[in-house]
Amino acid sequence: MAATRSAVWLSAAIVMSVVSGASAAQPAGIVSGVASWYGGGERLNPHNAMGRRVDPRALEAAMWDVPLGQHVRVTDPRSGRSVVVRITDRGPARRLSGRVIDLSRAAFARLAPLRQGLVRVTVEPLASP
Repeated sequence: MAATRSAVWLSAAIVMSVVSGASAAQPAGIVSGVASWYGGGERLNPHNAMGRRVDPRALEAAMWDVPLGQHVRVTDPRSGRSVVVRITDRGPARRLSGRVIDLSRAAFARLAPLRQGLVRVTVEPLASP
């Protein structure tokens, strides 16, 4: 089971690297793109894909191509700030081209001011605990 999960993750990472335009100098599994945030009062489903209530104060995120429960490090390359979040939901909306991750309000605030709305980031998967 673990080997299958690793193979799926590696396949997804390769696809994301190609789609996001990651360079050959970028390590496998790391993707670059735009992060947005959620939890500011918009009409959301009150539960995430893991069946838990959405908590904008938690360090969580939504991403399509990372297994639920996986931790990732999200870094703003301009400022050098980073935050480790747990993937608990699916998103961002696929029609929002260039966006690779939706961060909770608390996670985004650790990278940039909320009023900024979007920030260019790199997302690096971390070893499962």
